[in-house]
Amino acid sequence: MSNKKRRNVVTSFLVNGVMVEGVENVCAAIHSHFSSHFQSRVEERPSMFDLHFRSLSHAEGVGW
Repeated sequence: MSNKKRRNVVTSFLVNGVMVEGVENVCAAIHSHFSSHFQSRVEERPSMFDLHFRSLSHAEGVGW
């Protein structure tokens, strides 16, 4: 393995105060971390159906 690759390798890190080591464990911890951040969430968003906007009359619109 080249020197540059050796510096970029993650061999272990802390997850909630516990040291995670080994390729499979590190991969699983990384996958778990990012999958929890990128899950789709069902959120209620504002709707435009209940909004009422003022309409221009024909005379008001002709001036444009």
